[in-house]
Amino acid sequence: MRKILSTHPLHPRATSMLAGAGRLVVASALDAKTLAAEAKDADIVIVRAPLPPELFAGASLLRAAIRHGAGLDMIPVEAATAAGVLVANVPAVNARSVAEHVVFTALALLRRFRIMDRDLRAKGWLAGRRLRVVATTLRSKPCAAMWPTAWPTATSPRTA
Repeated sequence: MRKILSTHPLHPRATSMLAGAGRLVVASALDAKTLAAEAKDADIVIVRAPLPPELFAGASLLRAAIRHGAGLDMIPVEAATAAGVLVANVPAVNARSVAEHVVFTALALLRRFRIMDRDLRAKGWLAGRRLRVVATTLRSKPCAAMWPTAWPTATSPRTA
């Protein structure tokens, strides 16, 4: 049975989908030595943390290094290519989660959440509430106008 090594635990639905393709193993640690040792008998590695270049030299069965998300910055592409390992990514796999994070962060920044929370905890209710007067809203911002067209399925309130 094929061994699929993942640097991190995956969503339960992804785990069940991979069950038919092989035995999923989550790396016990993310240091270079551990990753290289655990990848020695892996056929596929799912990447959510940086891989050390030396991982590829010792993983003779490895056929693919797949980035769970956008970009390939966590995979040393030259080392993988030299070892004959396919490099790929699945950029849309976590689009909803990224979109939710963007909206959350935008709201937290606009409403000055960290400052408000800090003042509320350190100085009391009235000190924390004073920022509600000067905090702005998302409604008047350009991203609010882009919302339905740029991210129709990822962030639309109708599908969230």
